[in-house]
Amino acid sequence: MSLRSRHPRIPGAFASFGLSALLGLGLFIGPAAAQVATIAPRLSPVDHMLYVRAGTYEVWQDTTRLGTEFYTTYMTAKRDSMISSSVITYELRSRNRRLRYEKQTLRITSAEDNSLYLYQAKELIGEQDRALSLTCHDTTATIYHEDSGKGEGAVVELPPGRVYVFDPSVYEQVEWLARDFAQGASPTRTMHAVIPARDTVIAVQVTRGSKEKIAGPGGKSMSAQRIDIFDDLTKIQVWLDDDGNLVRLEAPAQKVRVVRLPAGADEADALARAQGPANSSGTAVRR
Repeated sequence: MSLRSRHPRIPGAFASFGLSALLGLGLFIGPAAAQVATIAPRLSPVDHMLYVRAGTYEVWQDTTRLGTEFYTTYMTAKRDSMISSSVITYELRSRNRRLRYEKQTLRITSAEDNSLYLYQAKELIGEQDRALSLTCHDTTATIYHEDSGKGEGAVVELPPGRVYVFDPSVYEQVEWLARDFAQGASPTRTMHAVIPARDTVIAVQVTRGSKEKIAGPGGKSMSAQRIDIFDDLTKIQVWLDDDGNLVRLEAPAQKVRVVRLPAGADEADALARAQGPANSSGTAVRR
């Protein structure tokens, strides 16, 4: 299902997880005359927020280690909004040369029902910089793209209900969708996600698998809930721990594997910079 697309030939909902799609993403952003203004949400400083969770993923494609993603989620002091951010750093190879890829994202959702308000991303691929901003309204979303100072915008129709985000190389967004589904009792459900890089909303089927023994952070054996997410062409599998944290992801068609690393100094620093944990135990809040 696609509600709106400037680029209708989309090879599956999860094709953007592959390295080749990541390197070729610039082909889909054309020049325009208007420059995109940055939307600056009015948020409290981080030290006035409550810590929810943080984590580090290590991303592999086939036998190649691409890099890492570190994410944090905070709740505003009034407990009405959730602020999630990711920092992705890859060392890629392109035509026998090294190419550094960096990406930073920001997502703001409702703390009450996890509805999406705003998503922003800024990325640097070698010497090329790009940015996008997505703002949700009642029945539509406005998406602005900017490439080397030139930008364009599009309006896409949103289906009823909650909408998620799938953006290349950002796996915390998959955790977000899988966690929400796992909290319910339904064995299967159709869910919607916007792919802002392509101005498209897609429908995916999400199915609850069994609890399985897998190698968790640091290689330690653990029991995890498997969640299958798929469309007509592609399927990925996600394993969540008891707190709803993604500990493993596999996208066989793209030969992508994502593993959660043991918590370290970055996670400790994320907690230290907050006013306190969002719950009394100081562990991740499952929302």
